[in-house]
Amino acid sequence: MRDRLLPIGIAVYALLFLAFYPPFYASQDERTYLAKAFSLSQGELFHSVPPPGEMWIDKYPPGQALLLAAALKFGDWAIALVNPIALILATLILADLLRKRSVPEHFALLLLFHPAMFLFSRTIMADVTSAFAFLLSFWLLLERRRSWLLGGLALGFTVSLRVAMLPFAALGLVWVLWREREPAVLWRVASGFALGLIPFVYYLQQSQLLSGYAHDVQSMSASNIVPHSALYFVSLNIVYPAMFLIGLTQRYRKETFLKITCLLALMFFPIFTRHPGEELTLLVLVQRYFLFIIGPLLIGYSLFLKQRIIVDTRRFLTLGTLLVAAAIAVSVAHQDLLNRNAGFHQTIYEHTADEALLITDDRTVELIQDAAGRRLTLNAELVGSVEDIVRQIDASGSRDVFLIYMRRERDEQWAMGDAILERYEWVQTVSRTDKWHLQLFQLAR
Repeated sequence: MRDRLLPIGIAVYALLFLAFYPPFYASQDERTYLAKAFSLSQGELFHSVPPPGEMWIDKYPPGQALLLAAALKFGDWAIALVNPIALILATLILADLLRKRSVPEHFALLLLFHPAMFLFSRTIMADVTSAFAFLLSFWLLLERRRSWLLGGLALGFTVSLRVAMLPFAALGLVWVLWREREPAVLWRVASGFALGLIPFVYYLQQSQLLSGYAHDVQSMSASNIVPHSALYFVSLNIVYPAMFLIGLTQRYRKETFLKITCLLALMFFPIFTRHPGEELTLLVLVQRYFLFIIGPLLIGYSLFLKQRIIVDTRRFLTLGTLLVAAAIAVSVAHQDLLNRNAGFHQTIYEHTADEALLITDDRTVELIQDAAGRRLTLNAELVGSVEDIVRQIDASGSRDVFLIYMRRERDEQWAMGDAILERYEWVQTVSRTDKWHLQLFQLAR
């Protein structure tokens, strides 16, 4: 039975994913990744004409978009499979790492069903794929020690997937070059690393170097370190109790590089202003930035569990049942959000024409996607004043202008939206309620 737990767990994950197949996406970040993938599928790195009021250059390197663009060749349905495939492959790599350290391979299911890993594998963002690429590079460079070119390529490509991986990829490159002395090995690793960086370097060159990261640079502050470090430390120790502490303190073979990486991550990410409010789910959501260290931490953590707590298959089955139940709960909650977004997206596109100008807020701009049809968007919350919005509407030259007004409750107000409506004659064309309330107003020109 124990030998079959890993394939059974992977099959359960696949069935859950298919049963709750994502019909849409949930966030502005996902919208940006998909927009870039669509642009790449059309032979362009960026939109040829930027939407009014939006940045010409986004801050995401093209690695994930390249993977999504490749999936788009099979159809829109295929983009949702990129992250699940990456997570399953990462699970198989972790299983091999555990097996070599005398830990049953089915403990790798702790990665597959980790709530944060599971949730973000249901998205199209780069967090899961970069975690897979990082674990793959460690496996190839420090474990197999034969696939130098491919290992260097995987390590470099982590940066092309997610720019925040740059310090960790650089550390990995320096670590391998310091350990290995043969010139042929050094050349292969460095060459592979350079190849993996090509999408990122090309992106920087085309986007006038660091212009896409201006907002992130502005959000860096030493004052963030204490509150964010505390929040991130708690989050990494609460989902799997004491995972960060045990993962770092438990001794296992070839541990130094991974432990340094985990500590560096906890020091690096708190500098940025990133986390939202104080919701309970925040403890899972903030782990998005740390997905690439969950696999490494689970090596020591699994060793501890196998020796001290989960000493037999029956106990692991109990834990596995709890994890599957949590995965179902995550799927149901996330699917509810995706279905709402899909319904609102369809409503907007059914009632607006190509090249229409849509005035939105932060919550609704993410529903507009060029892959579904060309719409110009103007995020009113980024413009700053009603006067500026009116000027941009006039400058757009669009004959059809719509204001999208989405509220969590019927009595919730959007001051900017109300102010815009006061400037124009309008006709309400849509009013739809699905936990959130969506209204669509056509403005007279």
